[in-house]
Parts: sequence; C-alpha cells; structure tokens
Amino acid sequence: MSSPARLNASARRCSSWRPSRAKISGGVRSSHFQRFSGRPSIHWRRRDFGQRGILTPACKTKKRRRQWIEGLPENLWKWLERTPPEIFALDGRQLLHRRAEAFKRAGLLIEADDIAYENRKREARGEPLVTWQPTHPPKNCLRHSFATYHVALHRDPGKTALILSHRNQQVLYQHYLGIATSAEAVKYFQILPRK
Repeated sequence: MSSPARLNASARRCSSWRPSRAKISGGVRSSHFQRFSGRPSIHWRRRDFGQRGILTPACKTKKRRRQWIEGLPENLWKWLERTPPEIFALDGRQLLHRRAEAFKRAGLLIEADDIAYENRKREARGEPLVTWQPTHPPKNCLRHSFATYHVALHRDPGKTALILSHRNQQVLYQHYLGIATSAEAVKYFQILPRK
C-alpha cells in the first residue's frame, strides 16, 4: 500500500497518464485497461457522469461478465472530467509504458537500465556510482491501496466489495480492514487534479 502523500505526488507528476487515476481512485483492475484486443475497456464513452458509473463489457472482465461499477468516489469523477478522449484510445503497450514512466517519476519503479544509465552519466562526470537496487511496485498496488483506504473511510466492506467486483466481503476483512486510519483515507480521497 502506498501512502496518500506518495500517491498524491505520483498523481501530480503523472497527470498526463490519467488511467492511473481510475486505479487510484476507483480500484479498477489493471486487466480492465488491457484485455484481448489491447484496447482499454474503460472507454471514454462508457463513463456515465449522470449515473456516476462505468460499464465494463463482459469480454474485458476477469469473469467474463458485464460489470456496471457505481458508488465510485467523487475524486475519480473530477479526474475523469479532465481526461481527454484520446487517452482512452491508447493501446495496452502504450498504457504499460505510461504507467512505468509514472511509477519512475514517483520513485516506485527503478529498473536495471535506469541504474546503468545513471552510472554512465556519473562515471563520465567523475562522480561516485549509485548503489541502487531495482525496485518494482507490487502488481495492482493502486487497486490494493484503493481497497485499503475505501474500507478505512467508509467502514463498509460490502460497499468496497461491490466496487471492486468481489463476490464476498471476506477478502476485505482478511486483507484490508484496519490497515489504514480514517484520517489517512480522507487524505487519499482528497487527491485531486490541479485546476
């Protein structure tokens, strides 16, 4: 789980990669952004601002069932309002690249190539080499952060399970309840785009 401050910094640095906001603010699975055709399932036209919901077609979901996700936090809608339609047209490879770049800017991802590049620059300048180790954020870490903070804020695992498309609340009780405080959750859901 990432802290609200670190996620806020990440969100501000990667505002051009707005699909990450759906993961941070809405708990959307990574696979919903890239399944089968490589096109994201969270399509620009599938956002319903009136009903405050997102439709995910059956061919794009883990269980092959159409999903209507509602009850999403208000900060997600503020990010989606500012997201241009062309962002939703990126293919899977472009999305993965943008996610990696956003994680790098936030300090959550350091790859071996980045370390080698930094050491070549330092060597040319006669500076000491870095001793960094490669780091990778856990798979679906943004979704897990959302689940943790949503449960902490609302104290309603059933509501969170519905948004996450979990069949029952047991996973939330076992893994997320009690990890974050309600004060941390308030900060997390106050991450908003700059005006």
